[in-house]
Parts: sequence; C-alpha cells; structure tokens
Amino acid sequence: MKYKKLGQTEIQASVISLGTWVMGGDMWWGSDHDDNRYINTIKHSIEHGINTIDTATAYGKGHSETIVGKAIKGQRDKLYLASKAMADELLPENAQQTVEASLKRLGTDYIDIYYIHWPSPGISVAYNMEALEALRGKKLIRYIGVSNFTKRHLDIARTAGKVDVFQPPYSLLWRNIESELLPYCIRNGIGVMTYSSLAMGLLSGKYDKDSKFEQGDIREKMVALFMDGIYDKALEAVDGIKKISEKYGVSTAQAALNWVFSQEGICTSIVGARTPEQLKENIMAADFEITCFDFDEMSKVCDELKTLVADWDTMYYKKAEAFEIIN
Repeated sequence: MKYKKLGQTEIQASVISLGTWVMGGDMWWGSDHDDNRYINTIKHSIEHGINTIDTATAYGKGHSETIVGKAIKGQRDKLYLASKAMADELLPENAQQTVEASLKRLGTDYIDIYYIHWPSPGISVAYNMEALEALRGKKLIRYIGVSNFTKRHLDIARTAGKVDVFQPPYSLLWRNIESELLPYCIRNGIGVMTYSSLAMGLLSGKYDKDSKFEQGDIREKMVALFMDGIYDKALEAVDGIKKISEKYGVSTAQAALNWVFSQEGICTSIVGARTPEQLKENIMAADFEITCFDFDEMSKVCDELKTLVADWDTMYYKKAEAFEIIN
C-alpha cells in the first residue's frame, strides 16, 4: 500500500480508502447485504494496509457507522476515521448531539475528519462551520471536511472556519472538479479524498448495454452516467480503458483507481467493497504505475463523456437544489 499526506493535515492516508456506503444497507444497492461479511471486509482492509475508513450518518441511518465500530474494536489507533452528517444535523443547536451519536456508534472518543455531507438551500454553510469549529475545540473532531460543495460554498465555508478536506465524486467518467474545484483545493492546501472512484461500479467493467439492475437499485433512474444517451458512451469509454489496462495485466477497475489517486492534488480514492475478494482486487491498484503516455490516453478516451455531463450539478441531479447558495 502507498500513503500520501492529506492536504495540510497530519494524516498520511492510504491511497485507497474503504468506503462503507453500501454497508448501510439502504435502497441504493439492492438486497445483497450481510453485516458479518461487511465486518470481515473491514478487518481485511486493515490487514492489507488501508488506514482510512469513510462512513456517514446517512448510510443506513447510522447503521454503517455501527458496523465500522464493531469491526475496528481494538484497532482504533491504526486508523483514520471519517464520517459525515447533513447540513441540518450540524447547526449550532444540534451539531454536538449529532457528532456524539456518531462517536457512540463508532466506539471512539474522537473522529479524525467530520464532513458537512451536502450543503442545504436553506442553511448557510457558515453556521455549519461555526458548529464544527466548536466541536474541534472540544477535541471531538480533529479536522473539518466538506463534501459535494461548489467553489462558492467553499468560499463561504472558509470565512467561518478552516476547511481541511474536500470530498467530491471523481473518476475517469466524472471529472467535473478538474476545471475549478481541484485547482482551488491545490492552491489553498485543502486535502482531497474522492468518492465514486469507480463511477458507482461502471468502471468495474462488468456492465454492458443489456445489464439489468436489481429491483430497488436506483442508479439507472437517478445517476447521470446510467441515463439514456450517456450510458452507452460510458460503456464505450470503459472499453477503451480496458484495452489500456490489459497492457499492464490489470483489471479495468485497478487501472481506473490508479488513474484517480495518481492525479495531482488527490490524496486517496474512497472505494467500497462488499467482500474481502472485491477489497483485495481494489488494493492491487496501488501495486503498479501507469506511463505518462497511457495516463493521458485514459483521459482522452473519456473526453467525450466529460463533455456530455459537464452541465450536471452532481451525478444525481442535473440541477441540485442543494447548490442554491445561502450566505
């Protein structure tokens, strides 16, 4: 495993972090859920050098945090834990209650990074930052993160506190942060942990135009990359990446992950796994280096898709209410 410094923090994060969204057992991922298997997967991640685990209150209404807490007993000192809560859960009047509930579920007395999960159209992010800074002062959290923010949200947040980490979606198939947000973070010393680095499974290479999703899996109904007119282009891009990955004897997913955490300004790719076997495949993405030529070729393969989704606010909404700005 390789490790990189996360912005201006003292965290040296594994270039692959374990994401636990799927472990919440909510509607996004169908019915294949097994808490014991998830706990085993988390334990395997630690054994194989992953030292950063990402969760959130919204993942199964705290269930994901509970699973993480069970899995890391006796190993807290080896790990960096990150969790998130929605803007309405992080107001001055309720933020401490929210964070203390996360602490209890995780079985720890501090959380390394606590994020504002999404901005809210009715809440100033400055209020959230003030509340989190107060909790930093009480040593309940070490660093403050923001997720799914625009540059304007970041500007406002930084008037009320120190933003240490930014968590956006970013992959070969979703590169909207490249024009403005990633350069902004590099300039201001903000660490970047990316999520959906495999584009919600598309970069696993296991989907084609005839793939059927289980009832309850709402990717094709809500996620830009699975929409008509975009999905076919995404599959074409994945085929192009596969041809490059074969030169290195690695999977499409491994090449795609390597591309993400090798980008300037990116510290770590948050990747989910249902099983220890999936986890081991993801970890192998840190075992090789892609030439500069092939690195650029992978980007070019996805340039048309990048243009197709350029006007989407997020992967989930073309125009997101959450992106309305409240000072």
